[in-house]
Amino acid sequence: MNRYQISEPLRSGGMANVYIAWDAALKRNVAIKRLKPELLNDPAALNAFHSEARTLAALRHPNIVEVFDAHFDGHPYLVMELVEGQPLSALMPLPPQQAVDYALQIASALAHSHANGVIHCDVKPDNILIDQAGHVKLLDFGISLIDGQGCHDEVLGSPHYIAPERVLGSPLTPAADIYSLGIVLFQMITGVVPFDGPDAATIAHLHVTELVPLMSEVILSVPLALERVVAKATAPTALARYKDGAAMYKALIEARYELAGLRPPVPTSELPISSPERLWEIPTSPIPTIPAHPHDDPGSCLSAA
Repeated sequence: MNRYQISEPLRSGGMANVYIAWDAALKRNVAIKRLKPELLNDPAALNAFHSEARTLAALRHPNIVEVFDAHFDGHPYLVMELVEGQPLSALMPLPPQQAVDYALQIASALAHSHANGVIHCDVKPDNILIDQAGHVKLLDFGISLIDGQGCHDEVLGSPHYIAPERVLGSPLTPAADIYSLGIVLFQMITGVVPFDGPDAATIAHLHVTELVPLMSEVILSVPLALERVVAKATAPTALARYKDGAAMYKALIEARYELAGLRPPVPTSELPISSPERLWEIPTSPIPTIPAHPHDDPGSCLSAA
């Protein structure tokens, strides 16, 4: 740690504390993530910490936080890119256009992760940072599923965003992350999560026994394009959802243009998933909405989701 001079705490999670530090060798600020002292002899925590380091080292993407260095002897720590911004949880609710822009960047990060065999397993607003320029960084791959390993010891860790198959202990696919992102987008638009309760087990049970409500049942006006995307992303079965981050990214691209009253200029299959900065060029226009009670409107096309 002689190279890194810790200056102040940044945030604290379930397994680790994160600090702002100065890299004396490269003359830059970094983030130091240190395993909590009480977990130094916990094999599961140590394995998760090692797994996160390996995963982040393999995933290079503009919307995934970058790891620079790692140390596993004694008191383990990771040296990571310092993202100066706020967690998404501090910014909600958001205007639909802004919510889609953020969701696109998250989906882009997941598309890259899924293409490399990694399921994040803990997509939630507290693990999504927004910097001062509006760029998204996806954090905390500590309980990710890599080649079928991991993701099982934290089933109730984030119950508001957990996919039904995780609660049931069923095999996981990238669609588990899609469900979580769908819940995050639901919250970005409405300002609330679809399910809540007195404890984690109760909330998790609701994801298995109840359907996620339509956003238009929570707030008066919801863009039809976003209602369709969230409804499909939060379908109760994995096969009914977008299969991975790339598929949801493409659906969000179409929704983004629909919000602007435009047609995508090229087939969505040809759009890159690693260059979210291009999305800022899409012009805006008044956003179409659906009725407060879409079930009363046979033309709402929700079945097309």
